[in-house]
Formats: sequence, structure tokens, C-alpha cells
Amino acid sequence: MTTKVLFAALLPLGTAHAGNIWSNTAPGYGIQTLGCNNVATHQIPGYPDYFASRLGITVDSDGNREPTPGSMTCDYTSERLILTTMNWDTKELEYVTTLLDSNCDDDDYPMTPIQDGRFVLGSAYDPTVVEFAGELWVSFECAGHGMGGTSACIGPMGTPGNDSTIDLSRTTIIVEGHQCDRGCNEISATVPKIFTHGDSLYVFYDVFLTGDTGSIGQRGVEVEICDGRAFVKGAGCDTYDVTDPSGLAREVWARNPDDDTMNNLVDVFSVTSDGNFIWATAGIGGCDGGCCDAPTNDQGQNGCYRSAMARSNFPLGPFDWVINTINASALPSNSMEYLKVLVNPTNNQTSLYLQALDERPQGPGYDMPAGFQAIPVPTGGGNAGFFGLAGSPCGGDQPSPDWGERAGACQPSCGGLSGQGFDTSCYDNGRSDVGTAYDTPYW
Repeated sequence: MTTKVLFAALLPLGTAHAGNIWSNTAPGYGIQTLGCNNVATHQIPGYPDYFASRLGITVDSDGNREPTPGSMTCDYTSERLILTTMNWDTKELEYVTTLLDSNCDDDDYPMTPIQDGRFVLGSAYDPTVVEFAGELWVSFECAGHGMGGTSACIGPMGTPGNDSTIDLSRTTIIVEGHQCDRGCNEISATVPKIFTHGDSLYVFYDVFLTGDTGSIGQRGVEVEICDGRAFVKGAGCDTYDVTDPSGLAREVWARNPDDDTMNNLVDVFSVTSDGNFIWATAGIGGCDGGCCDAPTNDQGQNGCYRSAMARSNFPLGPFDWVINTINASALPSNSMEYLKVLVNPTNNQTSLYLQALDERPQGPGYDMPAGFQAIPVPTGGGNAGFFGLAGSPCGGDQPSPDWGERAGACQPSCGGLSGQGFDTSCYDNGRSDVGTAYDTPYW
């Protein structure tokens, strides 16, 4: 039987919820995954026992593809998406069914074409899931035939259960990767993160420049549904190229050019909205003694792929690394992957979970054992305000909606400043800055 439970962290704006999602944090515990390298898994909103996960497509001793789910060894050539369920007593993830069995080159198995055959998926991995307009939508990284490079895909899935699949007839490449002509191998649109805020749907994705010195930036787009398929809003109901200069995609969490421990990558893994604020989790790194471009990078950088969180008032940022990022000492120092938010439905406790690595360059924060595990949400040590647990900074003479919180301070509304709000800087719009407002990115 499928249990459906709604949590505030995953609800769109305007949905009633009780209390702050961060107020009941859990102690740490280990989580047992299944398969090899199956550490990119995402809890399905509304169905907290279920997770969308990646799993290697394994081959037998003769090099032939094994039927799903396969032997779950490390001998795999590409990846598929599966549905798993959590045993909350043992903290083990268990296989339920295959959501998308990627195939673009093996004639003995069904092919997986999308967009009326324009693309054929050969590998699908790193999923996130959100509920939007009464449906579950999955974003995932994809590769295969017909696309210019590794890309960001989106498709709807059925109610979690033994028969659940991703509907390929409605699956699209929302942002397509591109072969690089600037001294790198490829500009990929990777690790897409789908989420809702208000009544709208958004996706963040990594802009990954591959090559000898890789780098990762973070961009975001609003999504629209065209005849049941998801595309970048304003892109004419068609696939959007990662190099498109039109400005539909915006940098949402900037790298810090003045800090050589976070000037090379911001790799966001999840985005959570409570209807007021948006929190993002990420791995960050810089070019301190060699450039950090992968969690397993071993060039001696300080804090390569360390944990980070940031908060914004706006779904497309900015997530400000100067004033809105949590104290790094409150998070693990290990290099890690896939830092996300986890809610245990048996006690409504919220945690963060990640794949921690050891014997890697470390930075600020505390050391933890290697492995896939949940950790407490760091709400202490001066971070209460970051998680909305310190009360509003606005006084009785600063009522809403004329005043509101931004980066821990009470700020006036844009209208109260007699300003006009923009999604890009005032300078870019030929205007002068009139002050800091809480309710618009630029003023």
C-alpha cells in the first residue's frame, strides 16, 4: 500500500503546513544503499518511503547487457533510473522497480527514444523529483544519441509503486549539452535539480566545462509545460542549448572570485522551498594548489567539494555567498557528493544526507567517517536565523508586506523604496540602485 504524506519542505507556496521544517532535526545515522555507486538518490515528495535512484546497467562475463536490475556490481557501462524504498528500521534502501531502462545501442532490448525520436537515451542518472500540478516530475542527467553533449532531462512519473515508470512520450531534454569550442572537451548541462516555489516550476543545473581544468557554475531557469512536456519558459517549447545567449538562464549561486577555496565550482545537489525561502545544498571548491573539479580530485586543494548551504528569497537567486551562506564550520569538512534534505516519516525528523569521502583534501568543518549517511541539520552555533528559527528581525513598527526579512535583516519592500524591481541588475536595465529590498532580486 502506498502512503502519501506531505511535508512543508516540498510543498508549493500557499499550501498550509505546520511549523518550521528545520525545527525537528535528527541525530546522524548510516544509510545502506544498493548496487555500486548508487549514492545519487532523492526522496519523493508526498511519498517519503520512496526514493528515485540511479543504478548501473551491468554486463555479464561475455560483455552482454543483463536484464534489469542486473547483478548490481561495479561492472556497468551506463546507468538507469530505479525506484527504491527505505526500510526506516534498518535504514536500508531496497529495490522496487525500474523507472527508466536507458538503451540507445543494444538491439536485444527496447530503445528509449524521446521527443518523437529526436533523441535516444543511453544513460540516465542523478534524479530529483517534485510534485507539480498534480503530477510527479523527475529531472535527471542524460546522455545518448542525437544530443550535443551530456544534458538535463525532465519527464513525469507515475505514482510510486511496483508499476511506476517515467513516461518517455512526455520526456524532454530541457537543457542540451554542447560540444566545446573554447579549449575544453564539452559544456555539459548536468545534475539538474527540479523544484517548485509559489505556483511555478524551476530547474537548476550545473554548467560543467570539462577538460584538463574543469569548472562548474550554477544556472537556473523557470519551466513551462507545453502540451504535457516540460521546456525552459520562453524557449518556444523546444530544447534550450546550454550556450544560448538569450538570458533565459541565470547564474543563481555565484562562485567567489576573491576566495581561492570556492572560485572554481558550485555544484548544487538539491533545492528546497518552504514557500518563503529557498535553500540550496552544494559542494564547493576552488583553485588553491590546483583546481578542484571533482569530489575525487587529489591535487591538494583546501576544501575540495566540501559541503555548503545557501539561502535566497528568490527562486532564481541570487544565493549570496557573502551574507547568506551557512557557517562552514557547522558542516562536514570531507569531500562529499549529493548533499540533500531527508525527512523520516516515522518521527518527522529532518536531516541532511550525503556520500562522505575520506583521505581527500579537507577544509573548514568537522571530520566524519566515509560512507552514505544522514547528519544533523546544523541549526545551532548562530545558524538559527539561516533556518528561520530565530524569529523575524522585523519589529512591530515594520509590518508585512511593507517590510520583510532578507539575509537575516529587516528590509523594506521595493515599493516602499519607490523602486522598480528587476530580475537582472539595475545597471543592466539602465536604472540606478535605490536601496536593498526584501521582495525583489534587484531594485
